Amino acid sequence: MILTTAISYIFNLIGTELKFPNELTIIISALAVGIVSNIYAKLRKKLAITPIIIGVLLLVPGSVGVKGSLAFLIDQNFETGIQFTVSMFTVSMWITIGVFLSNFIVFPFKNSENMGLMTL
Repeated sequence: MILTTAISYIFNLIGTELKFPNELTIIISALAVGIVSNIYAKLRKKLAITPIIIGVLLLVPGSVGVKGSLAFLIDQNFETGIQFTVSMFTVSMWITIGVFLSNFIVFPFKNSENMGLMTL
């Protein structure tokens, strides 16, 4: 679990240093965290949710939603509030896509028994 946190931090740092767009950095970091967590789950026969959550916590800017709601409520600045809200949804979307793609990499579909993943 410390490994997923380190991987999340390292990939995020590398993406930021190489001046990748924020979306690309987030999706690559989430993909790496998801791959490592799913391999851990496959080898240890445990759930991958705990390492995924711990690794993804570094990618989520927790204050984005708070800043957006405060800007909207206190300053009555609709533009800033909407901007932070869109940013929050964008980050959550890229994290979800990265973790979802990691499931396809680690657990490829070989037969119809694994199709339950598509029902999520």
